[in-house]
This record gives sequence, C-alpha cells and structure tokens, in this order.
Amino acid sequence: MLGGSIVIETVFALHGVGYLGWESIAKNDFPVVQAVVLVLAAIYIGLTLLIGIMTVITSGLIGITLGVLGGFLGGRVDDAVLFAITTRLSIPVVLVALAVVGLMGSGLGERSR
Repeated sequence: MLGGSIVIETVFALHGVGYLGWESIAKNDFPVVQAVVLVLAAIYIGLTLLIGIMTVITSGLIGITLGVLGGFLGGRVDDAVLFAITTRLSIPVVLVALAVVGLMGSGLGERSR
C-alpha cells in the first residue's frame, strides 16, 4: 500500500501520504508510520467492502430481473434466460475440465503397446 503511494507520488512529483510515510521511515518517526499505514489500511478495507456490497447488489438485481422476466413471460424468453444462465455457469467447469485433460492427457494412464 505504502509502496504504491510512494511510486505514484514520485512519478507525478506530488507530496502526500506516501511521501509522509517515506520521510517518517527515514527519520525513525514510527508513530507517524503507524498512522499512515492505519489510514491506508482503513481506506483499502473500506473500498474492498464497498466493491463487495456493490457486486452483491448488482448481481442480485440482474438475477431477480432475469428470473422475473423468464417466469412471467415464459416460453421462449424463459428458455433463452435458462440457456444464457446455464451457459454462463458451465464455463468455469469446462475450463477446469480442459485444464485437467491438458495436464493428464487423454487418459488416466499410459497405454501399453
């Protein structure tokens, strides 16, 4: 966290939290270093929590919308929604299966000739 701030501030010639942390380390001012790391960690945790909450809300809204449309309209719309969701959910399984087959070969053991 601190390293990224120092790099960005050095590249753009800005003085901010990274510069404060770097100068505090150079001067052995450890309470300031602890405060800088604490503030950066709190920002990082807050942003991570916000991204997680927004992901859950967005995926919930998309899932509810597709489920309601498929259930209410039925027929081809329901089939299309079901196909799209099934295809989306099957992609990771197919990738893992291809990776296993690629690593192990076409069979579990060598065939004797």
